[in-house]
Amino acid sequence: MYLKLARPAVRLFHRHPLIVLTVIFLAFAAAIPSTIRLFGTIQTDLSALLPESYHSVQLIRKARDKMEGLGSLIIVLEGDKREGIIQFASDLSKKLSGDSLIKEVVSTKPGYQFFSDHKLLYVDLEDLEEIRDRIDRRIQREKLGGLLINLEEGRSGDRLDFKDIEEEYRKKYSEGKRSPYYESDDGRVFLIHVYPTGTSSDFGFAKKVTRYVSGVVEDFDIASYDPSLKVYYAGTFQTRINEYNALIQDLALAGLIAVVGITLLLLLRFRNPVVLLLLLAPMGIGLVWTFGLTRLFIGNLNVVTSFLFSILSGLGIEFGIHLFSRYLEAKESGKEPLAAIEEMITSVGRSSLTSSATAGVPFLLLGFNDFKGFSEFGLITGSGIFITLLAYLLTLPPLIVILERFHLLRVRAIHKGLFLHNRGTRFHYARPLFWGALILSMICLAFIPRLRFEYDFNKLKPKLPFHEEIRKKVHKVVPPVNSPAMVIVERDEEAALIKEALLTRKKLTSSSLIQGVKIATDLVPKDQEAKEKILSDIQKMIEEPLIQKGIKKGGRKKALDEFVRSLDVPPVTLDDVPDEAKRIFYGRKEVPGQVIFIFADPDVELSDGRIAMRFQSEVAEIPTAVKTYHATSDAIVFADVLKVMLRDSKKAIALAVFGVLFFVILDFRKPIRVALVMLPIVGGIFWMCGLMGMIDFRFSFYNMVVIPSVVGTAIDNGVHMYHRYMEERFSAVGKVVRTAGQAAFLSSLTNIIGFLGLVFAEHNGLASIGKAAMIGMVACMVCSLTLFPAALQLLEDWRKKGTL
Repeated sequence: MYLKLARPAVRLFHRHPLIVLTVIFLAFAAAIPSTIRLFGTIQTDLSALLPESYHSVQLIRKARDKMEGLGSLIIVLEGDKREGIIQFASDLSKKLSGDSLIKEVVSTKPGYQFFSDHKLLYVDLEDLEEIRDRIDRRIQREKLGGLLINLEEGRSGDRLDFKDIEEEYRKKYSEGKRSPYYESDDGRVFLIHVYPTGTSSDFGFAKKVTRYVSGVVEDFDIASYDPSLKVYYAGTFQTRINEYNALIQDLALAGLIAVVGITLLLLLRFRNPVVLLLLLAPMGIGLVWTFGLTRLFIGNLNVVTSFLFSILSGLGIEFGIHLFSRYLEAKESGKEPLAAIEEMITSVGRSSLTSSATAGVPFLLLGFNDFKGFSEFGLITGSGIFITLLAYLLTLPPLIVILERFHLLRVRAIHKGLFLHNRGTRFHYARPLFWGALILSMICLAFIPRLRFEYDFNKLKPKLPFHEEIRKKVHKVVPPVNSPAMVIVERDEEAALIKEALLTRKKLTSSSLIQGVKIATDLVPKDQEAKEKILSDIQKMIEEPLIQKGIKKGGRKKALDEFVRSLDVPPVTLDDVPDEAKRIFYGRKEVPGQVIFIFADPDVELSDGRIAMRFQSEVAEIPTAVKTYHATSDAIVFADVLKVMLRDSKKAIALAVFGVLFFVILDFRKPIRVALVMLPIVGGIFWMCGLMGMIDFRFSFYNMVVIPSVVGTAIDNGVHMYHRYMEERFSAVGKVVRTAGQAAFLSSLTNIIGFLGLVFAEHNGLASIGKAAMIGMVACMVCSLTLFPAALQLLEDWRKKGTL
């Protein structure tokens, strides 16, 4: 079937090369806009790695809708003049509040004055009793004078001093020092929270908002408020921009290194710049077609699929090297261009079709995984392999025809200088290489048990030193905390049930990660009737002449007046609490329901996947007498991503191996041939795992995708070399290594170079992909050029001796 289509196609390419290339170019041009848009919408949100059907994904989307994105842009102001910074914050907030992009600008703590006026009602009943008792003891001491023997001299027990209680509640409820503003203890750093109308997961919107806000800031004469004043940006919106920019820079660097490396390799191999056009043009066309279709059918790239141009460029140029090398070989044997093109398409084209199937179909099978790091990676890569091969088969022949007509394909290849020790028909040093490979395998076997998985997500994030410095400034005002898990309920009555169930679970679990649960009714003080009586008693005590005398003597009249005002307050209901304070529990009014917040122990790090999974198991499902409720958070989504990835990784590797094995069996039939063709993969992966264990290089949810990638790419060497071995009638292993082996060596180098740029990425996750891929691909390449031909040569020798 293939030959029936190939031969007429070759004649068409030879007769009408310009027409064919014009059609191809038009299809290429049509896909460019979609490709550009695709790389402008890379999803860095972890929820993008899970299917929409997952409960945690649906809940996090619902929570973001309820809380209007759950993100903000934080403007960080740092300077020496506190009053000037406060004035600038006020003016800037008024200016920003008038734009349609901004929902709300918050420069002061919501409900600060209300809670300050009613602060004594929010003190625990026991602590309020302690305050009353201290005042009473002070009065008794003053009345008894020198007759009282104070057994607790120097303790706070009888001093009219509540600093210990104030400090306890400052740590419990306040962020930074006691102030209506979000400011640091030294008064040098202030924060303004800008809440846009959209979400930070929409990169286009995030970029638009940050540009608008920075533009408004630049319009102010900042020095007139405080010459030392500096403005920085933080928060989820700025983090999204920083991470995306870092990702794009890393991808650009990786692309540049790949292009330069492959270009130099091709120049070294073929010694003619025109060959660069011949081999790179079809690869570029295939990539643009692939990403254009990705935009159409998938829509976006994620953090795992964003680097796919690296693997596809390496695989693509591999087709070109094998095809063009065969064309040159046919030309050197004396064939005319048409006959050489026909031999290239019918022989190497057919083996390339087999190798693309053995590599592409296993990738496509990854589409059956839930983890999108595998499924979308597999679908894009698998289809890209076939599309790129199609681009080479359609574009390379007419380009060769045109270049030959203008006598531009004079190539001085250096293939005669490679593998000199295999100039004859034998593969020399087969026996020592074979036993050396077995010894290496035994060493690797000892280190494979040391393989570990990296659970700490902080070690996989981009390295952004400037961003970290700004975060430190933010933490001077707002201490770092774990993001709480959330449950959305339709009725307020349900909130109390959930809180009770979670606190009961916390008591019953010795290693519970739950620190506390907050619901809307927590905004209303508890035990108000009892507290009102105590406040009344305190008020009467304060009126004692001895206390008044002591206050005036100590110069604390202002503090006393403030304290007295706090004593005379009416009971509080939820309706009395300012809307700005209640908004954190009720979010958008258009979306009904209340949000319950579940706080994790602040001493644990939820970015550690093992802890995130523990927290998820404790709070994700909350059974009550009414029904079972479900919580969500970034940590719970992260835990789901890890669980799904760890589960699907086994299936992904199995699908890749058995997919490759199926097509190898289909092509080569006999078990001994199948075993030999699979040897570079099996040996290479084995060596890869052993070497990773040896250097303590860990797998992660980023680089786990490398194993099926290495399986898919490494099979080409075995397929092409064994096909050539069959053409040589199962002899002349030395010639196979000198011809197909050289092409395999060069094509492996292009794959390695394709990943080389990722090694230098600032994004630790991408860098780990590059390092893991290079270890695996180098191992498979070495195996295919040593153990594989050594095994062929030994089998050939045994066959000649009649021992096999």
